Amino acid sequence: MLMEAYDVLQETGDPHREMYFLFTICEEQNMHGAKNFDYSKLPCKGIFSLDGAGSLGNMSIAGPAKDGIKVTFKGRKAHAGIEPEKGINAAVMLAKALSAVKFGRIDHETTSNVGRIAGGDMTNVVTDEAFFTAEVRSHSQEKLDREVNAIRQASLAAAAEMGGEAIIEVSHDYPAIKADFNSFIHQKLMEVYAKEGYEIKQVISGGGGDSNIFAGQGFQCTGISTGMKDVHSSSETLDLDVWMKALRILYLMMV
Repeated sequence: MLMEAYDVLQETGDPHREMYFLFTICEEQNMHGAKNFDYSKLPCKGIFSLDGAGSLGNMSIAGPAKDGIKVTFKGRKAHAGIEPEKGINAAVMLAKALSAVKFGRIDHETTSNVGRIAGGDMTNVVTDEAFFTAEVRSHSQEKLDREVNAIRQASLAAAAEMGGEAIIEVSHDYPAIKADFNSFIHQKLMEVYAKEGYEIKQVISGGGGDSNIFAGQGFQCTGISTGMKDVHSSSETLDLDVWMKALRILYLMMV
């Protein structure tokens, strides 16, 4: 979409504002591009992000912070049929820990999810190592810390109960973001929406993206839907009608 808008500018010769194009990589793999970019090379204060689902006219006013968690359980191997008593089953530790924690929708601004579970080998061997990865998102730092701590304490308790060990790694993946509607980038988008006849609707997002990293670097950020539907599912599609309308919005932001 960005390159198409640029091509249109070249074809029409329309005057446009000063712009810088930033292509970040690995957004889905923990935003490595946005996290490792040298922002001293970007001489602007506002960033317009082409990453969103939903309807045109929506304006995200807030997005959550996210912490990632990996817990590795260490047990002891033994023959599962001959002397299971000598083993400490890491897979059972993991199951006990997860069953003690609430996942999913915690409240209106907090979510928690288990993403991956792995470990063990043969069924005739008591599993000596297993791990899970999880995430917690919240618009409240207090709630984020609370849910991460709940996972931590449940994991430590499960390991202690069985005489094993829980190794806990927590990463602060990205900060929360809140819109500043007095900033130029937001004022310009609202102006364009109004010009095109869109009803502006303020929404609170549960997702995260490069904009969270940009905001953490001190930039004012906003963006628009690009027509994505059923995001992160096997039935994800792109609504080309929305895409073309979004291209129009982007173009008007440029000129």
